[in-house]
Amino acid sequence: MADEHKPHGSHEHGPHAASEAEPAFDAAGQSLANALRTSFRILTLVILVLIVLFLCRGFFKVESDQKAVILRLGRTDAGLVKDMGMHYAWPYPIDEVVRVWVRPKTLELNTFWSKVTEEAKKEAIEKDKKEKPEIVLGAEDGLMLTGDLNVLQARWQLTYRVQPDPDSVIRYFNSVGDEKNEERLVRSILQSAVVTQTAALPVDKAYGKGQTALQERVKHRVNELLTDLNVGLRVDSLNLIVIRPPMDVKPSFDAVRQAVDDADAAKARAEADRKRVLIEAAGPIGPAIGDTIQDWWDARMAAKQDAVAAAENKIRDLFKDAKGKCQTMLADARSYAAGIEAETRGDHDRVRSLVESNSAADIKAFMEHARVDAIQSVLENAYEKYLYSSSTRGKGAHLELWLNRRPEIIREQIKVEEHR
Repeated sequence: MADEHKPHGSHEHGPHAASEAEPAFDAAGQSLANALRTSFRILTLVILVLIVLFLCRGFFKVESDQKAVILRLGRTDAGLVKDMGMHYAWPYPIDEVVRVWVRPKTLELNTFWSKVTEEAKKEAIEKDKKEKPEIVLGAEDGLMLTGDLNVLQARWQLTYRVQPDPDSVIRYFNSVGDEKNEERLVRSILQSAVVTQTAALPVDKAYGKGQTALQERVKHRVNELLTDLNVGLRVDSLNLIVIRPPMDVKPSFDAVRQAVDDADAAKARAEADRKRVLIEAAGPIGPAIGDTIQDWWDARMAAKQDAVAAAENKIRDLFKDAKGKCQTMLADARSYAAGIEAETRGDHDRVRSLVESNSAADIKAFMEHARVDAIQSVLENAYEKYLYSSSTRGKGAHLELWLNRRPEIIREQIKVEEHR
């Protein structure tokens, strides 16, 4: 009976149980090892995928209006500036890609424009003013001072860009850095150029027709300053949107400007008429003859004999090429001079023949007759006649006769003198 009731787990069942446990343990270890191998393979694959994805992050695209600057371990140079297209850089923290915009950028400068509040605009609308105040963003109530101590208001618009060559991009990146600093720099440079160039001009050269010259001077100055700073920026265009005096004095400014414009127009018409008359008188060479005659007159007034002689020689040379009425007058003058010369030569020969063939009494009678004919010719053709005869009695005494067939002319002259 005791044998039939042995405790469970006695030594008779031990070896059999151990033999059954060993295969079970081996199967579990094998399953664990397989699981670990599979996990390692999966982990390796995941790591490889992550590495590939990490490396693929280095591909980047540059747009047409961009330049890319690659910072390699915090440093860069012109060789690390990339143009439009696909490029590769080592992922951060080895490389860092910074994009620089090279497209045109526009900056409006309203520093020198009046600041108008909404209340002032409403008040102008209520009063129905013709020129309602314009509200401009960024206006600072600034004024531009001209060289003759007048004041003007103006609004400016500047278009600029980063120069696209690699060296300029690197200079911009190292000196400016970002667009906020860029805008502050360009704005301060434009303000400085406006102040200095406006102060170098009088108001009539900066306002009205002179604003084009002011605009070019300011643009040139901005480019000079950017070149001196060497920050890789350049100006594309500068537009003076509007320029005017303060509104309370604008009518007076406009009246003066209109008077100056009218005077300039009158001068232009006079100059055109001068050239036309000179061309009609002497052909294409006419204006040059007119200018040379003016030079001759100026030299004569200044008593510069060398300049007078040089101008006279130049006038003679120019007259050789003269055409038109001047050429006709010169031909008539030469013909007249030749006729007078021939007539004088004939008179000379005739008088000489008379002298040689007649007695002294005949010659004296002939000369008296010629003198009387000359006096008669003068008295018949002269409009005003004055005869003077020196007296042999008394030193300086003479007889004066005022002869005129129209006494009313004398009376008019007396009235003119009395009026003066």
